[in-house]
Amino acid sequence: MLVRWMANPVYAACDWLVKLAYLNFLWVLFTLAGGIVFGFAPSTAALFTLLRKLVHGETLNEIFQNYASVYKKEFFRSGKYGLVFLAAGAVLTVNMLLLTQFSGTLLVVMMSGMIFTIFLFFITSAFFFPVYISMPELSFFRTAGAALFLPFSTPGTALLAAGGTLGVTMLLFLFPVLLTFWGITGPALIWSRAAEKALHTRKDFKTDETSIALSGK
Repeated sequence: MLVRWMANPVYAACDWLVKLAYLNFLWVLFTLAGGIVFGFAPSTAALFTLLRKLVHGETLNEIFQNYASVYKKEFFRSGKYGLVFLAAGAVLTVNMLLLTQFSGTLLVVMMSGMIFTIFLFFITSAFFFPVYISMPELSFFRTAGAALFLPFSTPGTALLAAGGTLGVTMLLFLFPVLLTFWGITGPALIWSRAAEKALHTRKDFKTDETSIALSGK
């Protein structure tokens, strides 16, 4: 009787929502534990590790212990990557502030280039950790390149990434209280699903990248 109840779609959906809310809480907790600057990257790596298990249909047991284990394991390596993204984001922010010094056609041209650069930065940031978790053997630059390429690798992936992100963003905007429970895990789940879908569809890409990384080229 209990098994039949757990197979109910409503129960399954509620179970996912509760787990996502808990993971959202853990992301905030472990990010703060690392002083934000040093904590957000390993916390994000831990989040996407567990999200990947959910996407693959695996049962999550001892969530806190597993999260803490990945966080500790990834603290230094993913922490270094996180600092790179923070530095890049700081540079983009400074450049945006400097653009206020320009006007006219030059401002339009430079602003267009900056918006395009920010778009590429957002795509790379969003998909970096899903790719990193799936292919940890890749170097930073190959992971970043794959993160930028994957969302556009297939029409289905692009639609899921764009439509899912837009839908979740609008939902969070209309109901800000949801940010407390799924502000991080909502978009992260979309990106994790999209990345796994792309990697499953483009098995040739994953194989090629892995072989290149292992060969040291």
